[in-house]
Amino acid sequence: MNGYNNNQQFQQPQQPVYTAEVMTQKKPVPGFAIASLCCGIASIVFCCLSFLGIICGACGIVFGVLSLKKEAPNGKGMALAGLICGAIGAVLAISLWIVTCACSGCGTCGSSMLYNEMMNEIMRELY
Repeated sequence: MNGYNNNQQFQQPQQPVYTAEVMTQKKPVPGFAIASLCCGIASIVFCCLSFLGIICGACGIVFGVLSLKKEAPNGKGMALAGLICGAIGAVLAISLWIVTCACSGCGTCGSSMLYNEMMNEIMRELY
């Protein structure tokens, strides 16, 4: 009834009390989400170094999934970004590794053609 109690006296609305204890409370830090984002970015940066890119990407994916399942929702965006970056970095590293392995064994790459010609010439001189 418009701010009046049973005795017909006006009551002021209660103001929240801010104490030092309330002011110093912090939200929990999303550790797995931060780790996921760092590993995901590192996997994209190091995708040219195939094994390091694959390892960082796998760590980014694992930390992202752990963060999405266990941690508070305040790190959900970082965890999702780390998961996506980790997957992209791992796929890039694996595809670059496959391309490198495929080119090093065939005769289309310049370095292996030169090596094959040198070896053929050495074999002709020996026999």
